[in-house]
Amino acid sequence: MCGLTGFCSKKDLSEQFFQNTLSAMNSALSHRGPDGRGIWFDETAGVGFAHRRLSILDLSANGHQPMLSKNGKYVIIFNGEIYNHQELRKDLKSVYWAGTSDTETLIEHIAIYGLKKTLSLVRGMFAFALWNKDSGEIILARDRFGEKPLYYGFLNETFMFASELKSLTKHPAFKKEIDQEALSSFLKLSYVPSPKSIYKNISKLEQGSYLVFNSQTLSFQKYKYWDLVNASAGETQPHRQFSEVESINSLDYLLNDVVKEQMLSDVPLGAFLSGGIDSSTIVAMMQSQSMTQIKTFTVGFEDKAFDESDNASAIASYLGTDHSDFKLSTGDFLSVVPKIHEIFDEPFADSSQIPTYLVSQLAAKDVKVTLSGDAGDEIFSGYNRYRFAKNIWPSVQSIPYPMRSYVSKLLSKLSVKQVESLISLFPFFKKNFSSTTQKIYKIAEILNSNSLESYYDRLISQTNMPSEFMHKGNHVPNDRQAKHANLDNFADFEKLMIYDSLGYLPDDILVKLDRASMHVSLESRVPYLDPRISEFVWKLPENMKIRGSVTKYILRQVLRKYLPENLINVQKMGFSIPLDSWLRGPLRSWSEDLLDRESIKNKGYLDYDSIISVWQKHKNGDMNAGPILWNILMFQLWVEDH
Repeated sequence: MCGLTGFCSKKDLSEQFFQNTLSAMNSALSHRGPDGRGIWFDETAGVGFAHRRLSILDLSANGHQPMLSKNGKYVIIFNGEIYNHQELRKDLKSVYWAGTSDTETLIEHIAIYGLKKTLSLVRGMFAFALWNKDSGEIILARDRFGEKPLYYGFLNETFMFASELKSLTKHPAFKKEIDQEALSSFLKLSYVPSPKSIYKNISKLEQGSYLVFNSQTLSFQKYKYWDLVNASAGETQPHRQFSEVESINSLDYLLNDVVKEQMLSDVPLGAFLSGGIDSSTIVAMMQSQSMTQIKTFTVGFEDKAFDESDNASAIASYLGTDHSDFKLSTGDFLSVVPKIHEIFDEPFADSSQIPTYLVSQLAAKDVKVTLSGDAGDEIFSGYNRYRFAKNIWPSVQSIPYPMRSYVSKLLSKLSVKQVESLISLFPFFKKNFSSTTQKIYKIAEILNSNSLESYYDRLISQTNMPSEFMHKGNHVPNDRQAKHANLDNFADFEKLMIYDSLGYLPDDILVKLDRASMHVSLESRVPYLDPRISEFVWKLPENMKIRGSVTKYILRQVLRKYLPENLINVQKMGFSIPLDSWLRGPLRSWSEDLLDRESIKNKGYLDYDSIISVWQKHKNGDMNAGPILWNILMFQLWVEDH
């Protein structure tokens, strides 16, 4: 796990330029690799690589990067872990190994078998840059699901790339010009979707892809080496004809194998434990395979309405892990908010970013590697929107659209206070006004959807009209629905799973985990993203994913082998925070400073009048606008610094 950066230029550059520029770009990534740093460049070819190392496998100098292949043809800088690298070494009997690192395995496998075959065989999370001296090409590659980040761009006759944007900004050719379409997408989704970045001329390499840059022609071409739809859910993958018991046992065996593979480490290792189905399954399997107590980490809330740490502690006690449970006060959270832009060097506004960072900070005190339960919802069909699409959406569609649209408009016009007055008539909902209120507005959005794609688009968006909040001279028409893959052969809920796996997962969930953990030099691994798991689950019948009102059906059955029922059937909230009330309370002064008229107008990106109108309504309790306001605040915080 590391940070990488580099560039290629045909300009006549001095040795001093390479040294100074690569050092500056590399230093910006110091948090990703505090254990070592390295620089390599070839003045004649005009190419330079730099690397920061977080030592996980082979802690010796034999794992130092940039690394040269033994045949002298390749130079590599690598970020991530190749979990099956020991298995790959068995096919490389002729190689005299200098060390035991997966980087050495990767570059020697490419040297002998070529890039395409190597990418088809490696299992892991990775991003790497490879220089081919013979062809004069730089190859960039990223893992199948997009766990590890990789940005690239071509500016002023210079091709540049890095693990994080902050590294690219250190190159003299870099220009800090905001991409208006990317900003519009961010305001809508809370993240900038691939392949765009917040900056013009800088892109994210998409998941399961590699790019070849020719240093002579200064041109590049992208290729897809793995595709979720074709590999996991296409017509070539028929549903398995296993019995239910066989399917459960097979998944149990496969998951244990994946967990065992991902527990490989030469440094202390632990796990995040939230108390939900996903992380509990991973921890249970880790502990069942370990001769010592696995270290587990949970961050809880002093506010009981948002605290789930008691169940996590009960699970840890039952499994016998060495558990750390830290209850966080409002002050702990608020102390992180002003510096959140330093952690996420691109505007990012998933509010669970704060607890994710804090639990990473807690774990980093004791371990250097953690396993997490992230992606369980996308892989096993855990989100409520999947259950809705399977069980309720067909009935919604049967209601004439004009009637649905009319009811939607009526619900949308209700103020928060009116909705809460309505909810108060039903004692069942009194426990959680805020959550129920938001659901009422979401129902209004759903009723106004005329297609599954429209329903999904409205569901994942914080606003359907981001242009309302952008400066009228700069905004772009990005209010349209996002384009989705053609998935006519799939069930409705399966389509949403694929949409999430191609967008929300790599651009939100995995960005949040990578930046939060790497900011404290912690490697976090995601077992559910082993391609064998995805391909296995997609071959299962629908009722092994959602059965009636039960989501993640097969994973729940596996977990029953490790935990009693009372520790499994606990309602999960996720890493939610009381955003609406915090913005009205302890975050109010900080928010108003960022929403200052002169500050917004002078920067020229956002529309002050539209924003302040929503802010006033939120403060007065006439609407709960926490999510869109958080997007705006995170952008303002980011742009102040950048």
